[in-house]
Amino acid sequence: MRLLLRIFWVAIAALAASFAGLAFMLAFGLELLARTAAETPSGADAAEGWLTVASKVFDQASAFLPVATAFTLVPGLIVLIVAEVARIRSLTYYLAAGGIAFAGVPVLLRLAAGAGQPGAQTPWQTPFLLLIATGGFLAGAVYWALAGRRA
Repeated sequence: MRLLLRIFWVAIAALAASFAGLAFMLAFGLELLARTAAETPSGADAAEGWLTVASKVFDQASAFLPVATAFTLVPGLIVLIVAEVARIRSLTYYLAAGGIAFAGVPVLLRLAAGAGQPGAQTPWQTPFLLLIATGGFLAGAVYWALAGRRA
């Protein structure tokens, strides 16, 4: 019975951690949109510029979400399984593993898309990699607070 409750709690904590990390990235992504809108000319051009940027971001996000889910699901599950089986309680482990799991998405996408292309960016030059990794650090901290410290 305790095992079933633990599995249930781990699943809830993993969902909450993922939501926190994604909400962090969304909040800072919206801040970027607001900054971009402030830099455009005033009047009708400003509204049109903001809507253009917003539609591009949301189009890319909707296309990226299934791929991101697939790329982060496996590393995230591996991190959780290793932590639960080995009974790892270290906050450092969860922070590092969360950051690597989140930051691995654009790195893997850049490697897949830019393989063999001359002049392609290296994965470490990916824009917003730090923002994405920070979302992963937050997700790791939330998971540790909810379930990891009692592994």
